[in-house]
Amino acid sequence: RRPANFLPPRLRHRWNGHMKTEVRNHLLAWFERQVAVFFAGKPLVPLSPDARAVRLGQSMALASFVRYKAHARRLPAEPTDVSHHLDSCEASCGQMSCEDGHDPRCLPFHVFTTRRIDLDERQQRRRFDDFHGAGARRRDGRDLRWRLDPANFHGRDRLHVAGCELPPGFHWDVTASGGPKMITTATERWQVSQYINVAPDAHLRGRAPHARKVKR
Repeated sequence: RRPANFLPPRLRHRWNGHMKTEVRNHLLAWFERQVAVFFAGKPLVPLSPDARAVRLGQSMALASFVRYKAHARRLPAEPTDVSHHLDSCEASCGQMSCEDGHDPRCLPFHVFTTRRIDLDERQQRRRFDDFHGAGARRRDGRDLRWRLDPANFHGRDRLHVAGCELPPGFHWDVTASGGPKMITTATERWQVSQYINVAPDAHLRGRAPHARKVKR
């Protein structure tokens, strides 16, 4: 499958710079408002700019990608009546399944490395906090340190996660320890020597000498 085969046919022609921009626009929409995602088959989302879905570990199932961020439902191969899917979407509107910025469900789990992704129950979230750290200070599986510092939030963008509106400019200061670390998303790759800003939608913001964007 193509890396972004969850996109409409007009965007499937090739995986190039223009298409990456379109992908990013689609992903951002999930954080600008409360949305529902309907999909067919088993679509995959790339985990790096040049990823191919057939390569092990370089893609993530769309359902997992939007988990805790948007209401998602798989449609049957030949849908005839989708009214019950629309009903489930309507029922999800107005519900808030993320409490605040300290809730681990805010984290972009295609960037934050962890094996503990079952967070539906409060007890599961507590175990996550016990393992990775709680609230404003966390450490992921790659030993990257994720710190929230509201005094240094910058920007006016207000992102939404599962019905929860986050403060303007919400982001983590992600610090590399034990040497430089590479951080990748579906559209870009950064070499982090000291720190970089990471938003819930995995938008990366850095500057030299602390971090450097890697060009293909």
